[in-house]
Amino acid sequence: MDANLYALELLTASKLADARADAARAALAESLAPRRPDTLALAGLALMRLGRVLSRRGTSRRRALAAS
Repeated sequence: MDANLYALELLTASKLADARADAARAALAESLAPRRPDTLALAGLALMRLGRVLSRRGTSRRRALAAS
């Protein structure tokens, strides 16, 4: 069986170009999608917000007790 190397080279180059175009499209679509923060970051932000709320509550109670 005799293979036409030029035809095989063109076919391979075409498939490689298609694969690269698909990868570029997938990367573009992924970069446009909104990113969701991970769970650990959300938990950290929630704990910081809770700390701020609790610290505000503590200071207002102390001020009220000190004024009495």
